[in-house]
Parts: sequence; C-alpha cells; structure tokens
Amino acid sequence: MKNRSKQTKRHWEINRVPLTNKLQQTAVSQLRDTIKKSIEKERRSIQELHRHLFNAGAPIRKLLESDHKALLAVKSLQKTALKDHHRRIKAFKHADVGQISTRDFTFPSTPGFSIIVPPYDVAWQTGAGFSDKTGSFEVIVGNDFSAAAVGVSISSPVRTLLRFAPEAPFSYAWSDVSFGAPTTTTGGVGIVAFLPNNPRPVLEERCTLWNDTRGWVAGDYNNGSGASFVAAALPGDFLLLMEADVQYLVWTWCFGSGVMVTQGQYLSLTLSEIQGQIPFIALDPGPVPFVR
Repeated sequence: MKNRSKQTKRHWEINRVPLTNKLQQTAVSQLRDTIKKSIEKERRSIQELHRHLFNAGAPIRKLLESDHKALLAVKSLQKTALKDHHRRIKAFKHADVGQISTRDFTFPSTPGFSIIVPPYDVAWQTGAGFSDKTGSFEVIVGNDFSAAAVGVSISSPVRTLLRFAPEAPFSYAWSDVSFGAPTTTTGGVGIVAFLPNNPRPVLEERCTLWNDTRGWVAGDYNNGSGASFVAAALPGDFLLLMEADVQYLVWTWCFGSGVMVTQGQYLSLTLSEIQGQIPFIALDPGPVPFVR
C-alpha cells in the first residue's frame, strides 16, 4: 500500500518542459492569432455601435451648433479634458507595480501539488503592452489594442485533471469621456492553453473587468478602478484535462482595447491600464472523474 501511494504521487506530478526556439515561435503565433481574431471581431462590432451613436446624437449636436456660447463651452471642456488625459498618461507610465495588494495562500497537501516560480518559459506583448519571464505584465491603452502574456510549458506522465492557478495580483483603472463623439473602452484578464500542433485553444477562460461606451451628449464621462487576482477574477477554476506525456503551453494574460473618435469639432477620449505580477503558479493535479 505504501509503494502504491508513492507511485500515485509521482504519477500526478506536473513537469515543466523546456521550450525550443521553434516551439516558442509557435506558441507566440498561436496566442497572437487567437487574440487577433477575437479583437478584430469585437472592434468591428464597436465601430458599428459608434456609427449608430453618432447618428443618434445628431439632434444634440445641431442644438449646440446653433448656440455660440454652448459651443465655446464644449471646446473649453475639451481643452481641460485633453490636459487631464495627458496627465493621466504620465501617471500610468510611472505607476508602481509593487503597490498591488497580496493575500494569504494556503498550500494544500494533496499528492502532486507543486508551484512554478519565475523565470517562466515565454513572454509576449503587443501594442503598448509589456511582459517578461519574471512574471510582470502591463498594458496601457488609448485608441488602440494592447495585450501582455506570460506562458509556461508543462506535461504530465499520466492523464490528469489539472487545476492551474496563477497567484497573479493585478490592479486596473480606466476612464472615458465624450464631447459629441462616441468612445468605448474595455479590458480584462484570462488564461488560455494550447497544444503545440493545434492553433485552436484547448481551453480558454476570460474575465472582462470593464466595458463602457459613452457618446450621447457632450461631457458624458465615466471611470472606474479595482484590484484582484487572475484566478479569482475568472468565472471558475481553470481545469485543464491533460493527456499523458503531452506538452501544453498555458498563458496568463491581460488585454485592453480603446476606441476614440474625432469627427470635425467633436471628439472623445479614453485611457486604461492593467498591471500585475505572477510571483508563482499553483499546480494541483488529480484523477480524471469517471462518468458512466
């Protein structure tokens, strides 16, 4: 009985698998293409929404244009908003990731439980994103799309159901304001897993932290902020069914998207940021549930 217990524990251990340069390129390509398809679809939908919003706001703009004082007031508000916008960009660039809160973590004694610590296997970013193998990730977003991701390569000697839980605290802040033109800002965090030979994700979970659109009236403003942990923000545990001796690449990532519009004398502004750190990743493997 004692030997069987040791064997079970050994079998459930998750192993890190080195990534060759070719596999790193494949992993980055898989993630980039998956994100690109998703974001392009979302941004097409936003453009359609903005077209309707701008058309719906035509009567309000017509009233403003008929009142010289009101139009001057809107232009004055625009100048103030632009100054505040540039000030917040500078503040975001100098923000300290170390200010993100931490929490107590209980290490279970289940067979095979382990943790992964930096350096991780691969990092990727696009737009105004930053990430590295130490586990840092950050995006700053204006009128564009940015993403940052950190990945690990793992395998299991036996078929197992793995709970993949990055201990990844993050903070975020966003704001948007409309001066007669529509704007949309959205952002979030997620985990996605790939097989080396399959461009489609094996499993993906994503949490949208905010999604806001402004654009009905001049001076329409909104903002928000918060902090959490990637594993806690997702709708549930990230449970990855792993086949024996198969290599998986699992990414922890964040994203932000913003659309600003300038049409004539009307404009909109948006700015958002997510920043975080992955001090370790908890791996909790277990038997695959048997379903009759």
